[in-house]
Amino acid sequence: MESQDFDTKSRLYLAILMATFGLFMVIAAPFLIQGSLDAILARVVPKSLTDPALEMTAVVLPTFFILMRGVDFVAGVVLMVTAYFFYKGEKWTWPVALVASGIPTIFGVLHNLPHVVQYSRPPAAILILIFGLITYLTILLVKPGTKVQKRARFFVFTLLGVTAGHINVLVMHSLKCIITRPEAPYFSDIMNTVYTFEGPINFVAFIFCVLAIPMLASKNMKQAGWLLALIAGLSVTLANFPTHFIRMQTSDFFVAGSLGLGLTICCLIPSFRKALTE
Repeated sequence: MESQDFDTKSRLYLAILMATFGLFMVIAAPFLIQGSLDAILARVVPKSLTDPALEMTAVVLPTFFILMRGVDFVAGVVLMVTAYFFYKGEKWTWPVALVASGIPTIFGVLHNLPHVVQYSRPPAAILILIFGLITYLTILLVKPGTKVQKRARFFVFTLLGVTAGHINVLVMHSLKCIITRPEAPYFSDIMNTVYTFEGPINFVAFIFCVLAIPMLASKNMKQAGWLLALIAGLSVTLANFPTHFIRMQTSDFFVAGSLGLGLTICCLIPSFRKALTE
């Protein structure tokens, strides 16, 4: 796992896939994301006339969408540029390709979930999530390795992406709920105050999950990447299970806690740790 040991044919096919997905993120994704946002706002804005809490949704949600769309665009450019060097066999390109394909996939959860909530079906932006997941997993799993290495990569890298995607949604939701809490400026209702606990923790864990992807795939930072993944998993577990049992309204926080627990367990499996860090 110390070098980019893909054969020539694999490098060619993966470079084409990377460049194609990168081009898709630059040309098509910005319009798909805008379409999803416009459709969500078309439902949310009229409802905000009778539900003041939704007024802030119409502010926070577009802000997140716009920022993430910019990051997605740059990730697409990174993939297109990296594809050439990947084909040439440059060792540094595998970690870069993983994180550049992973970020749009992670953000794709937020691009789609609010639309599903409002319309009970995914928007056209689901193509970003599907195309990104295919690209990410292909780059991840085509790399040669032992059976244990491939299992460790699949479970840990997949959980890093899924966990980051899920808690990114919770971070946005927590920010909105903190701003719109009825008892403001005080924090007298535990049902709302709990957001000030899990929100910042999930935000830091989100950053750790994203950073752990290229670090675990790198040559010299595997141990640090494993540690970030473990810390992220533990933090998500400890932040979201208590939040779930305090609020007991939806399963979102329970799912987050379960993802964090799964990531923690996978990181602590001795054979997985060895496969990821050596």
